[in-house]
Amino acid sequence: DDSSSITRALDQRAEILQAREDLAGRKEALALSRNALLPSLNLVGGVKVTGLAGTEKQNQALIDFRDQYPAIYDLLDALFGGLLVGSGTVDRGLVGGYLDALENMDFFTWSVGVNIEIPLGNDTAESRYIQAVADEKRSQENLKSVSRKVQIEVREIVRRVHTNQERLETTALTRELAEKNLAAEEEKLARGYSSSQEVLDLQVAVAEARASELKARTDL
Repeated sequence: DDSSSITRALDQRAEILQAREDLAGRKEALALSRNALLPSLNLVGGVKVTGLAGTEKQNQALIDFRDQYPAIYDLLDALFGGLLVGSGTVDRGLVGGYLDALENMDFFTWSVGVNIEIPLGNDTAESRYIQAVADEKRSQENLKSVSRKVQIEVREIVRRVHTNQERLETTALTRELAEKNLAAEEEKLARGYSSSQEVLDLQVAVAEARASELKARTDL
């Protein structure tokens, strides 16, 4: 029927698939351009290993941090193994102690921060977003237009098929009737109740009916 034929056409026609692919690309570009207008929040951090010689001293600032934020300190201490506040000593020899401390990764310096970027007056990003909105809308309209065109074409094809099917059935009945009339007239001629001209006329009618049926079958 019409609905199933239209559904198959909308799922399989190349121009429909191409229009949908174009719309998907436009939507992706629109999302990217929209994100470019939003603030960005980045978590940054770093760890540095330092080789030291001499007696290790505790960092009072880190001790204060431990006392003020014990939960965070315990988490970092569990992750990095006593990197915040040490309690031992290293070799006082400059070279040996330095290399040993560096090799054993005894002294860490770490940093954690947040980087926030807010786009203000970004005319380029705003222009790209406006253009992306227009492109996405244009692509949607194109898909609708192509879909309407395909539906019209499919309905016309289905209508033509139905018409040709009906014409084929009609010409087949006409041919059958013409053949029956010819057979009856030939029988009458054999009994002397008809003329050769009447039989010839019916033979022509049969030939024409067969030609019409063949044409209808070909058009179908």
